[in-house]
Amino acid sequence: MTSAYMGMLFQILPLAAVMLAAPSPGKFLSAQFTYVVESVIGPTGNVIVTVRILFAIFAAVQSIILIDGRILYTTGATGRGPWAPMTRSPGSATGMVARG
Repeated sequence: MTSAYMGMLFQILPLAAVMLAAPSPGKFLSAQFTYVVESVIGPTGNVIVTVRILFAIFAAVQSIILIDGRILYTTGATGRGPWAPMTRSPGSATGMVARG
């Protein structure tokens, strides 16, 4: 199975599960994701799931910054980019990505 199919599967499967778990299809279409979570596992579970989603988003942004910094460092270390003099160390490359 290619990575594209796996990516689609990992996006479609949770969406289908949430749609099937919704108590009312009409309310699901007009409500937020938290409506389904709260109706299935309660208000405490809703808070736990929401906090975990926030941590996951933070971790994803952090990994994107580190990957982009690594790409900039690699091109700078080999002298293959216009930014080569500025990205001779991994720290400077990551800082350059984080600053925008």
